[in-house]
Amino acid sequence: MVTVTRKGSQTMEEVRKALLIEIGLGSINDVVREDEVTFKGLNELLEVQHATALKDYIKIKEINAEEIESDPYIQAFKEVPKTVSGNLAYSNSRKFTKNCLAKYEEDQRDPGSLITKISYCYTRKTLYLPVLYEGLIKKDPWMTVEPHEILTHDTRAKYVKGNVLLLGCGLGYTAFRLAQEDQVKSIDIVELSPDVKKLYEDNVRGITPNNNKINDIILADAVEYLYTTNLEKYNHIDVDIWRDTLDMTYPYLKSLALEDRYPNVKFTYWIENSFYNNLQTEILRILYKRFYRIEKDLITDDIPIPGLDILAEYIVDNERVMISSTQVLLNFISYPNLRRIVKNFAINNSEGVERIKKHIESKVKELDDLIAKANEILVSRSNSTLRK
Repeated sequence: MVTVTRKGSQTMEEVRKALLIEIGLGSINDVVREDEVTFKGLNELLEVQHATALKDYIKIKEINAEEIESDPYIQAFKEVPKTVSGNLAYSNSRKFTKNCLAKYEEDQRDPGSLITKISYCYTRKTLYLPVLYEGLIKKDPWMTVEPHEILTHDTRAKYVKGNVLLLGCGLGYTAFRLAQEDQVKSIDIVELSPDVKKLYEDNVRGITPNNNKINDIILADAVEYLYTTNLEKYNHIDVDIWRDTLDMTYPYLKSLALEDRYPNVKFTYWIENSFYNNLQTEILRILYKRFYRIEKDLITDDIPIPGLDILAEYIVDNERVMISSTQVLLNFISYPNLRRIVKNFAINNSEGVERIKKHIESKVKELDDLIAKANEILVSRSNSTLRK
């Protein structure tokens, strides 16, 4: 079990501040609402919110709109008409509003202060970018190709070579990108949704240069495919079957558990750094609450991420670490150390992994029920207004 204690002349104030600095102030995302705040008004907003101490941990980059528009994929996708299959649709209608902040680099925790560094970008021109919508009336963007996606996907692309397995098709951006790389020989894609497969094959496959490298899409559950296929035929496996870190925990754990079985296969995961940043926050939250007896709502207004909360509790309960200084804390929650712990959990605690899956499913059902009730209320109010 992780314990917080004094050691020699070391006072607990240092450790207390290290724990409190992140979870006491809350995340910058609670202060800044993306797509609503212009980069010019950011400093004023922080001052109003009494969060001026966070200014040093915000990075803002201007993105050249012409560079985004000239991206080969975005250029090619302009020729794709709005296309519908089932409840899904491809479109060029994702509005990237000029002078408004949008997420850019992955979240990263400052090793000295423990505050999460947040990266935003903006353009001086409004762009309309590729998007995969779910829902034909109330359109919910499932996947987009914005600067954040371009950066995070291209960062992984430089490691890819040989025979590649892509888990998740989406808008086909990763396959498009990798097909251009000389070191990539062939690409297999596993996709769960027949509608996504149809949208891709009817619209994007044909506009992808070197598409002879891309084999037929395998219609299957990605996790099941990993566990029922000999993966030795691949040199690289790229996993991108989650929308964000909210639904990432279970499939990430299942994928991570296979790495040691295939030492010659390189695995990469979309937004893996953000996953560990969020796990660090959950661990800090638990440590502060347990050892300083502070009620949860006084620590942060954030809602724990389903799955990560269970994983963080397991780590705190089972790792034998005595935190006697900030440095010990930093070493304990460092990316390499947490990745080692999480991989061991994924390999050796299948019951814990399945418990996380059930926990996530229950939380998703609760959320779906709340959304359904909210929609019923909206429809009822709308009908009442029409009758009047």
